[in-house]
Amino acid sequence: MAELLPEIKELLAKRAGSPGPGEVSVEEFRRLGMPVEAVVGKPEEIYSVVDRYIPGPHSYLHIRIYRPSAEVDLGCLVWF
Repeated sequence: MAELLPEIKELLAKRAGSPGPGEVSVEEFRRLGMPVEAVVGKPEEIYSVVDRYIPGPHSYLHIRIYRPSAEVDLGCLVWF
């Protein structure tokens, strides 16, 4: 089995005594579960985020469009 990175070992040790669901408020539990930059890296910059609605089979569907730059000919990833 592969050895864990020292940063991961440190993170797991710090979170070992963390409260479980029901022991703290929902907001606090979410905050405790947020990604740690030392582990996941610095977030990528986002040029723009747009919320739109498109026609669906029975009603409108909410979509969110993330653009990494102002470039026009970008690829597309659809995740549902």
